[in-house]
Formats: sequence, structure tokens, C-alpha cells
Amino acid sequence: MSALLADEQKHILAIRQLEERRRRWLKEVLGDEAATVAQCEAMAKGKEREELRECRERLKQAVNAVAEANELNRQLIEQSLQFVTAMIETFTPTPSTYSRTQEYAPLPDRPLFESKA
Repeated sequence: MSALLADEQKHILAIRQLEERRRRWLKEVLGDEAATVAQCEAMAKGKEREELRECRERLKQAVNAVAEANELNRQLIEQSLQFVTAMIETFTPTPSTYSRTQEYAPLPDRPLFESKA
């Protein structure tokens, strides 16, 4: 587990460094570090425009896949929470559960079975 977390930290650091480089490049070239891929595509010509269009489409697909995975995870977490809640409610004693302090109705004075019928 710790190896996995260390590997994740390496990836996070690399992503942050790439993001910083991307912002600096956008600011130097376009004067706006918040420029979108569509804006860059509109300014590009020829082969670069086509490459940016393909990148934008791949990025859209990746974002949609992550969104679907997040939605599935949300549903799974909700179902798990419902299951855990149901199990807690099942095993938690309630006031109506039998206990030694509970009083019972007295037995009637007459027998329950009439033998002279």
C-alpha cells in the first residue's frame, strides 16, 4: 500500500510540474494562461490544428470516462452506506425488543381451554 501511495505521489508531482509548464507556455505564447484547447485550436493552422482537434476529442473521451467512473463509484458508495445502515439497524436493540425489565399482561383468571363445551 505504501508503495502505491509513493507511486501516486510521484505522478501527482509530475502532473503539477507539467501543469506549471503549460501555464507558463500559454502565458508566453498566447498571453493568457487560462486559454482552452478550443482557443488554441482556433489559432493553430494546418497539421497543428488537426492534432489539437484530435487531442481535444481524446481529452473529452477521457473526461467522460472519468465522470462515468465517478458516478458508478458514487452509486456503489451509496448502496454500501445503505447496507451498513440496514445492518446497524438490524443488530441494534430497540425498545420493543425483549428485556428483563419489560412487564407482561397478567394471565386471565379463567382457563384458556373450556372443557365443558
